[in-house]
Amino acid sequence: AARNSLDVLNRETEAHLKSVPGDKASVQKRLDKLHEIQTVYNILCFRKNERGTLKARLSRQKNETAGAEQKLRLLEEDRERALKSYEGCKRELEEANAGLNSSIAHKLAMTLREGEPCPVCGSQQHPEPAVFVNASDKAVPERKIEQADEKLASAEKAFRDADRAVLLINERLKSSTEQYNLTEKDLSRKESEYEAEKSKLPDALKALEHDELGQEIGRMSKAASEKLQAIEKWESEQEAFKEKIQKLGDELNHCRIEENGILAELRVNN
Repeated sequence: AARNSLDVLNRETEAHLKSVPGDKASVQKRLDKLHEIQTVYNILCFRKNERGTLKARLSRQKNETAGAEQKLRLLEEDRERALKSYEGCKRELEEANAGLNSSIAHKLAMTLREGEPCPVCGSQQHPEPAVFVNASDKAVPERKIEQADEKLASAEKAFRDADRAVLLINERLKSSTEQYNLTEKDLSRKESEYEAEKSKLPDALKALEHDELGQEIGRMSKAASEKLQAIEKWESEQEAFKEKIQKLGDELNHCRIEENGILAELRVNN
């Protein structure tokens, strides 16, 4: 019976030997390679996050630059209006001064004294000096000049403020543009680094998009791990077959020893 069991077990062992799932060394080598690929993918994920951060920054800076350009146009329009207002006030002051000069005769008339020479004609008699139709008229030129002066000062301040605002927004726009250009260069460099890292992948994986690449690496790693587990399970089963064969062989040898002992005893008795 032990002999028959051993023969059956040997046949089962041979059949199991033919069912090996694969070469363990090859599968382990594939897992090592997949580990290297996973490392590359992890770096790609980091590079992708860097690119995403720079793209978001670039978009924000682009919007800031566009906003600064729009504000600059509006401030330049304000400055142009302020300049026109300033020039208008300047002309108004010039006209007020011209009005004051036209009333110089009235001013001189106020200074004439009987028996004193006229500063214009030299006469010491002044029978019909220029008179103001209305006493309040004599203050009009001075009041106009004063008002024009105040308006001019206000307009000049408004123009200077507008001009300063344009200068400030120009500086801001210049800074925004420089920052945008720097970010654009950084993004281009990160894109190159991403592509350089991706070139380390096997050709079959290079064409995949980032998310597809991660999924494919996960699928390949899972398949290789399952293959290794199957081989290790097969090895364990094969080891169990060997142990059973060894145990049955020992039992068979024990039976043979007992059988030989009995036969020897029978020969002695006969």
